[in-house]
Order: sequence, then structure tokens, then C-alpha cells
Amino acid sequence: MGRSAVLIFKRTTDREVDLNSSPSVLAWLSIVPVSMTGCITEAVTVSAPATEFALVTAGTGHACGLTTGGVIACWSVADPRPVVVADAVPFSSTSTATFHTCGIATDGTAFCWGQNTYGQLGTLADAETCGGFPCTTIPIRVHTDLLFTTLEVGGLHTCGLDTDGFAHCWGSNSFGQLGAISDFVCFAGSTDGGLPCSPEPLPVAGGLTFTALSVGAIHACGLTASGQVYCWGSGAFGRLGNGDVETSVVPVEVAGNLAFRQISAGGAHSCGITTSEDVYCWGSNSELQLGSIANNRLQPCGRLPDRCVLEPVLVKTDLRFQTVTAAVGGHTCGVTTDGAVYCWGLNEYGELLLPNKLRSAEPVRIPVEGEFTQISGGSFNTCGITTEFAAVCWPDLSPLANWVVPADR
Repeated sequence: MGRSAVLIFKRTTDREVDLNSSPSVLAWLSIVPVSMTGCITEAVTVSAPATEFALVTAGTGHACGLTTGGVIACWSVADPRPVVVADAVPFSSTSTATFHTCGIATDGTAFCWGQNTYGQLGTLADAETCGGFPCTTIPIRVHTDLLFTTLEVGGLHTCGLDTDGFAHCWGSNSFGQLGAISDFVCFAGSTDGGLPCSPEPLPVAGGLTFTALSVGAIHACGLTASGQVYCWGSGAFGRLGNGDVETSVVPVEVAGNLAFRQISAGGAHSCGITTSEDVYCWGSNSELQLGSIANNRLQPCGRLPDRCVLEPVLVKTDLRFQTVTAAVGGHTCGVTTDGAVYCWGLNEYGELLLPNKLRSAEPVRIPVEGEFTQISGGSFNTCGITTEFAAVCWPDLSPLANWVVPADR
């Protein structure tokens, strides 16, 4: 039989622990090994020392959490026990994706670690080798004097907002996802003479200021103070939301005359919540991740059976969401105003915890305990933070597993 699991890393005591003086304390956290037998249909809570997570970010087969004490710890399918990031400074935020992770120190400086094939760590200095690729296994400071308030990691690039609200990006620029023209060339893994990139932050074109930023696999979006959303990078599948499928180095405004208060850029789609509390999505709908079949607006977008919507389409539901996340793999999740989690779209690996890999265009309630305040969609998994500062992930960060959930779930 296959399996489905929900992993929870939770504070179980009020005892004070100094994580800075005890850097291995998170290694005490563990999960019940559910891979070997049976099906787990309920959340698994594991006893652990006093650890409170303030934020969690999901990647591909791994996730990282930021504790209330400013410590970043990461865990993966290979080792689900959270491990404290080595040689780290106190952090105020973190973001992870497929191959690298970044964080903002409490003084506003930016640090990154992981794979560095295209300068996505913000520097080419002090590189190690991991699996034949340049990397660093400890946080290294991004090569800039800029101070950041927001930092978001994409597939092979990174973007951040400085203290004045201007966006800057670095790393791969093969699809214009840096929002700027880069003359630097990276040769890692290339057979055609190299690919455009930048190992240092470049200012995003257009001179716009943003209050929020979200970075997808090969595009990014920024939210202005007036509620407008601008996106740049690959326009394939309509992920920029401007009614076109063309790549744009310069930020283009999302169509529809909507006022947004939150945005999320994913793999081939993007979503946002308007000031009227409605959820809109745009881009690829190959996995029903837009929350609507929207037959009257779907258009062919390359390979069949891919279909997309080039402008925002309403997710038809009576639910009211406080936050939404467009996952890279093809699903979307949101936290309602009462703290419940609903997801829709891809369910190939158990993203929706539905039986028989059934996808859904309707938001499906995820049966996890707790009231949620924050959520993050990875490639094939989702993680969130509860009001009790617990980090919760499902299915169990295993994109290669064969997920089969009992039909009477």
C-alpha cells in the first residue's frame, strides 16, 4: 500500500532554549517513520524540545523554517530531522526553492547557500563543488551593499526588495527573470557558449517600487502600494497575466484593473488575493491549478494538453482567504480567514491528500489540525505555520513516492 503523511514539527514545552548557544537543538526533532508500513491518514505530532517556528518555506523535497529566535533549520526527504544552518547569523526571513536558499539577516544583509550554477547566490566567490556543480554549504553574503526587507528565491534566480522598495534580482536570466539586461555569461551545464546571468544584484527595469514580491520558477511579480501587480520574465503559458505569452524583461502590469493585497508566483501560473478578498489566478491550467476549468477563456499554450488563461480568472468559491500560494509543481493552496487550509490543482503526489491522484478545480479542505497563519507551496508539497508556531508539511516532502490514499478518507 502507498502512504500519505502529514509531518508536524511542534513546540511541546514552554521551557526556554537558547538556540544560538545550542546550535544542535533542532537535531532532536524527529518524525515517526511512516514509510515502511500502512497508511497514515491523520497528522502526526512528535515530541520535541521548545522550538517555535515563525515561518516555513517549501522547496523540492526539502523545506526550511525560521524560528522565533532567528535560527534557520532545514529538513529533507533524505533526512527529515531539521538541521540548523551552519555558521549563520540571526535571520529575520528565509526563502527556498529547488536548489538554493536565502535569508535576510536582522541587519538587512542578504545571505544565500546551495547550488550556484548561475550566480543565484549573489556571488561567485568561495564556491565549493556539490555533485559536480558550484555551490556553498554555508551561508555566504550576497555581493552588494544593499539592505533588504524582502528576499524571494526562484528556480535559478533570486530577487529582493531594498529598504526603499526597489526590486533587485540576480542569477539566471535566460528568460528575462532578472527584470534587467545582463552582459555576464555563465557556462555551468552549458553546451552552447553560455547563458545570460548575473552573480550580483541588478535593479529591475522600470523604476517601480513595491510593497511585496513573489518569485516563481522563471518569472517574478511585484505588488505596488496601490494594489497593482507587475510581472516580468517568461510569459509562456500567460504567467505574466498581461494577456500575452511573450517574455518581458521590463515589468508589465497584470490585466483586469484589479486591486490586490497579496500575490504569489509559481511555476507556470500566478495567483493573488484582491482587496475584496477574492482569489484570482492566471497562467497554465493544465492541472486545474487556476481553480476553475474556465473553458470560455482557456487557450492552447504549446504542448497539448496544456491550456492557459492569459489574464486573471476568479477562483469560484464562497471561501474567504487570507493568503494564497501558487506552487511550482502545479497546485495552489490558501489559508482561509478562519485558519483552515484548502488546496486545488495537481494531486499526482498527494498534494491534495485525495485518493487515486484525483485533481480538483474546487478548493479541497486539507485535513490537518491547527489554525494556520502562513503557508508555502513547494514543487510537490506544501508547508505551513500554525498559531501554535508548529511547522506542518504534507504529503511528506517526497516527490518520488507513489501516493495512494484510502477512498474512504
